[in-house]
Order: sequence, then C-alpha cells, then structure tokens
Amino acid sequence: EACGPEPATVFACSCAGLSTAHLASTAPASIRKIVFFGGSASRDDVPEATRRSLVDFVRTNWPLAAQMLAGLFVPHGAGDEIAALSRYQRRSADADVAAAFLELDLSADLRAVLPTLTMPALVLHRRGDRTVPIGRGRELASLLPNARFVPLGGNANLPWLDDQRELQRALAGF
Repeated sequence: EACGPEPATVFACSCAGLSTAHLASTAPASIRKIVFFGGSASRDDVPEATRRSLVDFVRTNWPLAAQMLAGLFVPHGAGDEIAALSRYQRRSADADVAAAFLELDLSADLRAVLPTLTMPALVLHRRGDRTVPIGRGRELASLLPNARFVPLGGNANLPWLDDQRELQRALAGF
C-alpha cells in the first residue's frame, strides 16, 4: 500500500524471504516480481540440537553472539566492520527478540508456500555463503514456478558486500 496502486518488485535479503514469501502468497496482486538474495526455503540442514544451542547462545550472551553472527555475514570483514555490524544488531534487537527471530528463521519452512508464488522470481546466492549454503538457494529456486537461479562469486551473505558487477548484471537482466 505504501508503494501505491502498482505491484511492487521486492528485494528480499536472506531471512527477509520468509515474510516476503508470505506476503506474496496472501497478497499476490501487490507483488510484481521478487528477488531473493541469500535465502532459503527451509533450514532443515541445521540439526535441532544446533538450533537450540544457537538460539540459547543468542539469548544468554547476545553481545558475543552478535559478534559471531557478524563474522558469518561478513567473513572477510576487518575488525571495525565486524564490530560495527555487531553493534547494529545489538541496537536493532534485545537478546530475547534476536533469539526469537533466529528461532523463527531456523525453523520456518516455506516449501508448501513457494510453489503457489507464480510471479517472476530471481534467486541470487553467493557460492561461498557460510550463513546460508548455496544448496539452500538452489532448493528455493527449484520450488518457485517462475524462478531463475543465479550463483554469484563471493562469500558474504549481505548483498552490498563482495563484487557488485555480477549482482548488478543479474538484477539488470531481471
């Protein structure tokens, strides 16, 4: 509604794909196209014990967990980049909210919803992404009826990092 009467093209980075897919399934006329970057249909590749440990770690030691997560998102980041992203995360959510969000991200399963999304979709994923393995992106694309999967070089889970040329070419072609 904020974008006006025309359907929007939505860029969903990583776990934002969860809410974007649900929006597209409940209000398909509002979405013209979707770009998923570094996303997944589910994280059933993460064992339940590991999920519980990660969520508990975030809840009990959010400053250290935010630093660990920042290191995953920006694997070759300098100390000041990791510190800045860690501060940003801690200012964006307290420990309980961050833990609840991580739990949602690691337990959500979009596999039943994705085949109903018929709008054009572009799934971009960096080959070396340590946060969400590239196989998760391939699965996401395979479940969308009108999707194109484009692997990108690099290893950052954040779209504004690593080489931008491949990303810009893929977006321009879409």
